[in-house]
Amino acid sequence: MENLITWGLTTLIGAFVGSYLGSYLKKKGENLATHEDLDKLVVQVRAVTTTTKEIEAKISTDGIGRSDGK
Repeated sequence: MENLITWGLTTLIGAFVGSYLGSYLKKKGENLATHEDLDKLVVQVRAVTTTTKEIEAKISTDGIGRSDGK
Protein backbone atom coordinates (compact mmCIF):
# COMPACT_ATOMS: atom_id res chain seq x y z
CA MET A 1 0.00 0.00 0.00
CA GLU A 2 2.82 2.39 0.89
CA ASN A 3 4.54 1.67 -2.42
CA LEU A 4 1.33 2.48 -4.27
CA ILE A 5 1.05 5.88 -2.57
CA THR A 6 4.72 6.62 -3.26
CA TRP A 7 4.29 5.59 -6.89
CA GLY A 8 1.14 7.74 -7.24
CA LEU A 9 2.77 10.81 -5.72
CA THR A 10 5.86 10.36 -7.85
CA THR A 11 3.68 10.09 -10.95
CA LEU A 12 1.70 13.24 -10.07
CA ILE A 13 4.83 15.25 -9.28
CA GLY A 14 6.48 14.04 -12.47
CA ALA A 15 3.41 14.99 -14.52
CA PHE A 16 3.28 18.43 -12.92
CA VAL A 17 6.99 19.11 -13.47
CA GLY A 18 6.78 17.84 -17.05
CA SER A 19 3.77 20.01 -17.77
CA TYR A 20 5.38 23.07 -16.20
CA LEU A 21 8.66 22.58 -18.06
CA GLY A 22 6.82 22.08 -21.34
CA SER A 23 4.91 25.34 -20.92
CA TYR A 24 8.00 27.18 -19.74
CA LEU A 25 10.12 26.05 -22.68
CA LYS A 26 7.34 26.86 -25.16
CA LYS A 27 7.06 30.42 -23.83
CA LYS A 28 10.84 30.76 -23.76
CA GLY A 29 10.96 29.73 -27.43
CA GLU A 30 8.26 32.24 -28.35
CA ASN A 31 10.16 35.01 -26.57
CA LEU A 32 13.38 34.07 -28.35
CA ALA A 33 11.63 34.13 -31.73
CA THR A 34 10.13 37.55 -30.94
CA HIS A 35 13.56 38.86 -29.94
CA GLU A 36 15.08 37.61 -33.19
CA ASP A 37 12.24 39.20 -35.19
CA LEU A 38 12.82 42.53 -33.44
CA ASP A 39 16.53 42.35 -34.21
CA LYS A 40 15.72 41.83 -37.90
CA LEU A 41 13.32 44.78 -37.86
CA VAL A 42 15.94 47.04 -36.27
CA VAL A 43 18.41 46.13 -39.03
CA GLN A 44 15.78 46.87 -41.70
CA VAL A 45 14.85 50.22 -40.14
CA ARG A 46 18.52 51.22 -39.98
CA ALA A 47 18.92 50.35 -43.67
CA VAL A 48 15.85 52.38 -44.64
CA THR A 49 17.00 55.32 -42.50
CA THR A 50 20.47 55.25 -44.09
CA THR A 51 19.01 55.09 -47.59
CA THR A 52 16.61 57.94 -46.83
CA LYS A 53 19.45 60.12 -45.55
CA GLU A 54 21.51 59.33 -48.66
CA ILE A 55 18.60 60.29 -50.92
CA GLU A 56 18.01 63.50 -48.94
CA ALA A 57 21.71 64.40 -49.22
CA LYS A 58 21.69 63.73 -52.98
CA ILE A 59 18.58 65.86 -53.45
CA SER A 60 20.06 68.73 -51.47
CA THR A 61 23.39 68.66 -53.36
CA ASP A 62 21.81 68.22 -56.81
CA GLY A 63 19.30 70.96 -56.16
CA ILE A 64 16.37 68.79 -57.15
CA GLY A 65 13.14 70.14 -55.82
CA ARG A 66 14.28 73.72 -55.42
CA SER A 67 11.52 76.24 -55.59
CA ASP A 68 13.77 79.08 -56.83
CA GLY A 69 13.94 77.59 -60.35
CA LYS A 70 17.68 77.01 -60.46
